[in-house]
Amino acid sequence: MAEEKKRYKYKNFNENSLKPLKENQILLHEREDFKEITSKGGKASVKKRKEVRHAKEILSELLSEDLSEEEVTQILGHDSKDRNTYSVMIQKMLQVANSGNVKAFAELRDTFGDKPTEEVNLTANVITDKDRQLLALLSEKMQEKA
Repeated sequence: MAEEKKRYKYKNFNENSLKPLKENQILLHEREDFKEITSKGGKASVKKRKEVRHAKEILSELLSEDLSEEEVTQILGHDSKDRNTYSVMIQKMLQVANSGNVKAFAELRDTFGDKPTEEVNLTANVITDKDRQLLALLSEKMQEKA
């Protein structure tokens, strides 16, 4: 049977993560350039957050723009009094969902907060018979001392 590859919760975690350091390896916080490395990481993080925020601002502006009557008619097949891009998108999703598209229905449902939650009920007997025997024995000992 082929050897199964172990799967870990964290994608960068593996058996090598647990091996002790060799003599010539130095921990990151012990390196001389530790401050420089962490500074570069912090700057890269700030840059990425700014890029994401900028992209969200652009998308927000685009979604709030009003479309022309012709554009709305081309997308929906009819005119609508609410012509901002976001509203037209929602109306189109509703049309597609009404035609039987399950994915469009699920997205609409999730957008409006009706997403069903998954409940997992676990029932496990955490205390074994040996544990019960041990607890009974400890209880007897406690009563003897009292």
